[in-house]
Amino acid sequence: MQEYKHSVSLDVKKCKGCTTCLKRCPTEAIRIRDGHAAINSKRCIDCGECIKVCPHKAKRATHDGLETLSDFKVKVALPAPALYGQFDNMESIDYIIEGLYRLGFDYVFEVAGAAEMVSAYTRIYLGKPGVRKPVISSACPVITRMININFPYLSDNIMPILPPIEVAAAVARDRMRKMRPDVAPDDIGIYFISPCTAKVSYVKNGFAGSKNNVDRVLSMRDLYFRLIDVMDGIDVPEHSASSGLIGVGWASTGGESSAVFNDKYLAADGIENCIKVLEQIENDDFTDLDFIELNACNGGCVGGAMTVANHISLRRVCRL
Repeated sequence: MQEYKHSVSLDVKKCKGCTTCLKRCPTEAIRIRDGHAAINSKRCIDCGECIKVCPHKAKRATHDGLETLSDFKVKVALPAPALYGQFDNMESIDYIIEGLYRLGFDYVFEVAGAAEMVSAYTRIYLGKPGVRKPVISSACPVITRMININFPYLSDNIMPILPPIEVAAAVARDRMRKMRPDVAPDDIGIYFISPCTAKVSYVKNGFAGSKNNVDRVLSMRDLYFRLIDVMDGIDVPEHSASSGLIGVGWASTGGESSAVFNDKYLAADGIENCIKVLEQIENDDFTDLDFIELNACNGGCVGGAMTVANHISLRRVCRL
């Protein structure tokens, strides 16, 4: 079996063995050995909780840097919806899209647009006969990995569709091949701008053991400061956003559920709350629900370990 590649790592030199991460780890993957933390790779789900709570910054996320843009002739950015909620007093998402082009990307495909595609399929799927309910969203890789490890009985409840990140990458790559037939497929680089460590692990490990369509993963926090610099000089954006409020809303808790247009749903966030919900599903406590959205991070993806702002900002963006 191929070894699972993690995106959360430990800097032993900074670790003081204070046990803060041990107490907060939802899967008990951390122990204190020889005066510092040790992470059990078989139990770690890359939720990033230890990164958020470590007072010594000993835990860190593994991701790619913007300097890797030189690896490809054509660069495609896939901004996660949570990126839009990082900026205060943003008049329009168009400024963010334009900023990505000015950072060196040749094309921008919004993951929010792929989220809208997934929502449309989810509505159809929930109406099919014989579907095992409640259906659990497959969007959060922390939740799907936790189910596979700790709640295998619920694996058949997981929504059988690729998450928006993978749908966006596949569509973007297909579009670029058609737009740039002069460029070899391997010279097209797909860059996902991630709010969390779990999505980095998703890309590293591929889907069901096969390589996915994302080539690099950038940290939303790192890109934020670069975008601030280039956006400062934008008067009128040349490029504009194409996604709607349904897709953008996916970044905060309840956004995916509201896009299903079904009132028999439950949306929960925070890893401890998600574990409680999974336990209740396993005990058949939710027989009247059709759909369950679980977000490991507080507030949804906007609360990820690789973000800058919190979920309050996204609600302001959704009203633009």
